[in-house]
Amino acid sequence: MKVSRAFPIRFADDILVFGETMDQMEKVKERIIEFLKPRGLELNEGKTVIKTIEEGTDFLGYNIREYPDETRVGKKGKPTKKGILIVKPSKTKIENFKKTIKDILIKMRNHGAGKVIMKLNPIIRG
Repeated sequence: MKVSRAFPIRFADDILVFGETMDQMEKVKERIIEFLKPRGLELNEGKTVIKTIEEGTDFLGYNIREYPDETRVGKKGKPTKKGILIVKPSKTKIENFKKTIKDILIKMRNHGAGKVIMKLNPIIRG
């Protein structure tokens, strides 16, 4: 008998749920709606999206996606595995970071290298 599982990731009022099939995810969505209703809460249908892990999604500034990798397909104990899961910064966050750096460099073009480095270091380090 195959046991299907769903894996939730929650941060504050945001939740991300991974599952094995789209049907399973629809059922999980219905269970979440049932759970929230008696608490006076509801899902924002405009922000609720169901996607496959292969399509990937952006969550809290990161892109989470499973990329194809033939060396990892169907490993023992993980028959549904199709590749490798990679979490990386989302494209919008990368573009915002690059724009911030560019703006600082333009603004400080007449300053010495030491001042520019002191301004950039905290941003680059995070």
